[in-house]
Amino acid sequence: MFQEVMLLEQREKPFNDPNFIYEPKIDGHRLQLNFTDGKTTLFTRHNNDCTRQYPELHHIEVDGDVVLDGEVCCINPETGAIDFELVMSRFQIKDPAKVATAMKKLPVSYVVFDILFYNGQDLRGLPLMKRKKILHNVLPDTLQIHKIPFIEKDGISLFNEIKKLDMEGIVAKRKDSLYIGKRSSDWIKVSNYQYTDVYLTGYRKGEFGWLASVMEMDGKLRPV
Repeated sequence: MFQEVMLLEQREKPFNDPNFIYEPKIDGHRLQLNFTDGKTTLFTRHNNDCTRQYPELHHIEVDGDVVLDGEVCCINPETGAIDFELVMSRFQIKDPAKVATAMKKLPVSYVVFDILFYNGQDLRGLPLMKRKKILHNVLPDTLQIHKIPFIEKDGISLFNEIKKLDMEGIVAKRKDSLYIGKRSSDWIKVSNYQYTDVYLTGYRKGEFGWLASVMEMDGKLRPV
């Protein structure tokens, strides 16, 4: 069963605070993993079932039932960097044969940062650091599913390293924060903004949206 996810508030600059931990922000999309009675189901933050899109995440080495929160991402094989466009291309593939091919060419990883339930126990009312400890004990790291690293106190240094690596940013989380299914100032994102010229090349009338593109070196527009 899907659980409402905890969302981030935005802050413009990184900060140091001993009451927070700091994690790298993964440039993927939010994914909730529910493993019950030996069966895995996957949901986006908007409660869209995406289980069939990511078969490589169906096997999880956990002793018992669990609900996890994290980000699914894809590594660009040419650059070695996390690539948001590639994971979104995986998300859009739903035909089983095409998914099987995509698994080999563009495998995804699931980076876990929280645990909501374990063997029938609701952990959302526990402080973050207690949930982190349970997650550490429950979930072993594998090639496809692994826990996100974090540091304490020094968010500014982590943000500076993230900028050097051209990564998306950092997330600061209050150590005693409970898991609530809404936006909260207990979880804060600081983005590593990067700028470029963007062209609007289309729009959608129903559920309103814009199609944005950037100019490549050859003068062609590429959707982003």
